[in-house]
Amino acid sequence: MHVTASNVIVEIVDNHGRTVPEGEEGEVVVTELHAKAVPFVRYRLGDRGILLPSGCSCGRNLPLLKISAGRKDDYIRTPEGKIVYDAILAYTLKRGIVQFKAVQPTLDKLRIDIVTDDKFSTHLEEMYKSILQDALSNSLVIEFVKVDHIDREKSGKMRYFRSEIKEFTHE
Repeated sequence: MHVTASNVIVEIVDNHGRTVPEGEEGEVVVTELHAKAVPFVRYRLGDRGILLPSGCSCGRNLPLLKISAGRKDDYIRTPEGKIVYDAILAYTLKRGIVQFKAVQPTLDKLRIDIVTDDKFSTHLEEMYKSILQDALSNSLVIEFVKVDHIDREKSGKMRYFRSEIKEFTHE
């Protein structure tokens, strides 16, 4: 993707916050140059990426950024060691579900809090479980919990997955 270099500085950094050479993967940090209120200086997005040499085939002369992976804790891990990007949840949990947030407390459990509408049913829940177990693991216990609302993160963001598995790193 193109980086709008006129108003942001995008850096790729290692685990110690040091800028890595162009073409190397690291964590994406952004500095916003034209913020109206509080500027973002070296804001850690949590994404991993690579700054590519300029020279896009479209002809624009802007820096290029390739996102190589989402946040470290945006991956569902299975008891068998499989790692699946959490977007599988958003692609699956659509009809009958207004909002959801999944939490993986252990390798063998996935709890999904859901706010439902009138289209949600036990049949739909079982179908979602089956689809997710096929995509993830049959030994992963998937539990749906109906809730009235789902709180945002402290940052104000609405994240739909959180891993609580402490030993997981994406390095």
